[in-house]
Amino acid sequence: HFSTFCWLVTMSSGGELALVIDHFAKHINIFACDSWSVFSDKNDLAPVPVTNIGSLDSTMCSWGSWCNTRVFLRAWDIVIKEGKYSRKAWTLKVD
Repeated sequence: HFSTFCWLVTMSSGGELALVIDHFAKHINIFACDSWSVFSDKNDLAPVPVTNIGSLDSTMCSWGSWCNTRVFLRAWDIVIKEGKYSRKAWTLKVD
């Protein structure tokens, strides 16, 4: 068994948050990893522990995908600062 640190960024409302809360309750997806972090634009997504990384607002790119690189760079900065990844064999960014 290789140890895993998993993380994700989620919207603070809507279907995406509902899915994260459901996965948290069932201990599946990232919550089945050895260690995990959830990032969003709010301080509280009860019952899911979360780290606020600021606004998730992004524009649509010309090719039809979200231009959200800055959002994920902020999340990666916190992943590095938290240091949870450094004690695990694998780091997985999960959607």
